[in-house]
Amino acid sequence: MPVITPSKNQTRRSIVREPRIDPTVDCVFKAILGRDSNVVALIHFLNAVMKLEESSRIKKVWILNPYNEREFIEDKLTVVDVKAVDEQNNHYQIEIQLVLTQALESRMLYTWSAIYHSLLQKGESFEELTKVTSIWILGECLFPDVGDYHLPFSICNLAHKLLLTDHLQIHLLQLPLWQWKGSIQDELDRWMYVFTKGKNMDVYHPPEFLQTREIKPVMDTLRQFYENHADYLEYESRRIAQIQVNTDKKIKERQQAEYKKMEEEKERMQEEKERMQEEKERMQEEKERMQEEKERILEEKERILGEKERMQGEKERILEEKERIQAELLQERKEKERLLSLLKQAGINPTPM
Repeated sequence: MPVITPSKNQTRRSIVREPRIDPTVDCVFKAILGRDSNVVALIHFLNAVMKLEESSRIKKVWILNPYNEREFIEDKLTVVDVKAVDEQNNHYQIEIQLVLTQALESRMLYTWSAIYHSLLQKGESFEELTKVTSIWILGECLFPDVGDYHLPFSICNLAHKLLLTDHLQIHLLQLPLWQWKGSIQDELDRWMYVFTKGKNMDVYHPPEFLQTREIKPVMDTLRQFYENHADYLEYESRRIAQIQVNTDKKIKERQQAEYKKMEEEKERMQEEKERMQEEKERMQEEKERMQEEKERILEEKERILGEKERMQGEKERILEEKERIQAELLQERKEKERLLSLLKQAGINPTPM
């Protein structure tokens, strides 16, 4: 049985699906701001982000890398950005980054510098350089703690609030930090609504505040991706690829978190092992110290016993000496009495000395 392949422009009617298109999917984003037919929307977006006064607003732009569906078909990993130049020869680079990557800040500065570097050709002077503005739409917060979704950056001296040059401007739009307040507060709110709420929006029945002349090309682009079979297949392919990137990142982050946790647990166990070893050594030293103390006490006890025996022997010796002296005295007294008796018998009266 032959396989029936729908024609490029055939609308898929056999499959019922909701009329919703996510404008943050890279091919849709590039089509919204990168089609020559959508320059009205691009001008409005740039003026809204930069909040330019009426007198200095951008009137004309030329897209330097227009949307080309082949770049998405042929390269699933292409970096999607929009580059444009206005009537004052100021250059703009717009990129959407839904998942934060390592060294993203360096990449932002590098892409800006690459454009700025390209402005000066051989033989030209630095005076011919013009402003380059990079606008990054972020699906995750690079600075989650500041509270502001729109963060403009420039080169300035913080201590004295001196601007070195206005040639460098980098704007961050942190989508998760934008909050819908129920009504449009400024023109940038229209775009933030598109990028944050657009994926759940009926492309045929957008809110009234998205039905302006400047936003109309956006809604037309969303409807085209929904209605055109080839465009929808491209959209689905890129959307699924984007989901896969997000999934891979989360898996990697989870694995890194688990690995970090395991390493920390390993370090903790090693520290505990070392602590237990130190405790064991301390207890061994304490045991040895106690053994030495015990031996010292035993030696002291033996010394005391020896001293006691020596003193006992000395006491006995003294008693013996005392008895000997007493015996000698008794013997002397008897001898004296014997001599006195002999003298008396001889008629001699001894004179006491």
